Amino acid sequence: GFGIMGRGIVIEIVRRLQKPVVVKDLAAALEPGKAAVRKVLEGMAEKGKLSKPVDELMKLIIPVTDWTDDFKDVDVVIEAVFEDPAVKDEVYRSLCAAVPDTCILASNTSSLPVNLLAQSVKNPQRFAGIHFFSPVWKMELVEIIRGKDTSDDAMNNLIALAAALRKRPVV
Repeated sequence: GFGIMGRGIVIEIVRRLQKPVVVKDLAAALEPGKAAVRKVLEGMAEKGKLSKPVDELMKLIIPVTDWTDDFKDVDVVIEAVFEDPAVKDEVYRSLCAAVPDTCILASNTSSLPVNLLAQSVKNPQRFAGIHFFSPVWKMELVEIIRGKDTSDDAMNNLIALAAALRKRPVV
């Protein structure tokens, strides 16, 4: 999603990792989301906190409204949609059909049990929670929440991702 939390996560990924980010949301959310990301990045640029120009970083964002082929090679998906189990269930069922079976799936949930959400995921050993604090680009802590089926590999990869984003992971 490209709401407040999704935007913050996108900002950190393009700023810290400089990797492409596919963002799926409703068409009406994409342009406002990109505009909000640009505004924050421009503020960072003014303060000398970016190593690349804003326009270069913005090119890393791939906004889509459907489960396109852009998802076929992704390594990690961080879901950031409404805290509603039914909405998350629908997202995970569609998402699992779009990404490779090896893709790590993580929810930015702040209140829903990871084990409940994992029931909607194909291969729940690759699923965990990764709860960022807001605003993501200012807050250092991130919670990594292990589900009962979450593999050590998925946990280690999410901890490494948090570290690459210069976050302090708390398991």
